[in-house]
Amino acid sequence: MPIYDSEAIWNGQFPQITSLSICVFTTDRQPSTAAIQVYQVVPSGTGVDEKIPYVMKLVSLNPIGEPSSSYTLDNVYAGVNVFGVRIETTGIGGSGVAFTVSVTRDHVHVEDYFLIGRL
Repeated sequence: MPIYDSEAIWNGQFPQITSLSICVFTTDRQPSTAAIQVYQVVPSGTGVDEKIPYVMKLVSLNPIGEPSSSYTLDNVYAGVNVFGVRIETTGIGGSGVAFTVSVTRDHVHVEDYFLIGRL
């Protein structure tokens, strides 16, 4: 099961990141499932930060070229000081899922984040 995580994205600058757009799509000929999680990072004071999920979405993706082979989660709230995005994929085509996470400040697209994956 591949797991992709942006790790902590610091959002203390002005203007703050206001929203995210997360797109997942399959690049495989097999179906897959993607679990999307957006979380707030809260410092614990013990050296291990707490990740508190505030958006969770489970989506099924059809093989590439078929309807519903992609899914976009738009206007995800991101107005917290530190947040992250985590995506876990499963299924026969789970290793053939790609992602984009786009960041918006004041309704203007700023940049894309790439997720670091591990099996």
